[in-house]
Amino acid sequence: MTLDIYDDGVGFDPSKYDGGGGFGLLTLRERVAALNGRLDLESAPGEGTVVAIRLPLRIGPGEERG
Repeated sequence: MTLDIYDDGVGFDPSKYDGGGGFGLLTLRERVAALNGRLDLESAPGEGTVVAIRLPLRIGPGEERG
C-alpha cells in the first residue's frame, strides 16, 4: 500500500528536522518502521514537500504483498 502526500507550500530543509523539531517526522518514521514500511521525504525551501509512505499489504494470515 502506498500513500503520497504533497503540497506546493514553502517547503523546508529536511536535514534540519530528522531528529525532531516539531513536525512529527521522527515519530512518523518510527511508526512506519514498526510496520515494516518505508518513508521517503522530499522538500526544499521554496519547493513544497512530498511525503511517501509504503507499507506491506497483508493478504491473509502470514501472507504479505509489498
